[in-house]
Amino acid sequence: MMQAIAKTIGEKGCYYFSLLHLVGAEDKALEVYFPAVAFGKEQIMKPDCYINDPASLLTLVAGGSWSVRHETADYMPVEGEMEILRFERVTTGATLSHFVVGDGKGKVAYDPLGNSQTVRLGKLVSKRIVKRSKAL
Repeated sequence: MMQAIAKTIGEKGCYYFSLLHLVGAEDKALEVYFPAVAFGKEQIMKPDCYINDPASLLTLVAGGSWSVRHETADYMPVEGEMEILRFERVTTGATLSHFVVGDGKGKVAYDPLGNSQTVRLGKLVSKRIVKRSKAL
């Protein structure tokens, strides 16, 4: 079972790994997977690594309060915001997508695959903007 879960995370967990990277927790991917999938009635993440609630995932891993919102590809983050980039590549019969961490200027800072063809051959289509709320 663990091998199948690790395979799923490796194949479908690019957004998951990108979020974990923002808080320095990529090495906890398997450890965090189980509570994220089993968390309450509303799962934070589905077993196939589809993220239902990225802000709650970040709270689970790093504590604090987080916000994550969708923006267009040309949005430029302001101070305190981090970006996750979504690339798409159209192939025969399929549109492939891949998430990476951006450098704040729309360039790749961290690619969970290292050198994704979807990033190299595709185009940036949107961003997820991540921000940690200030403590009161």
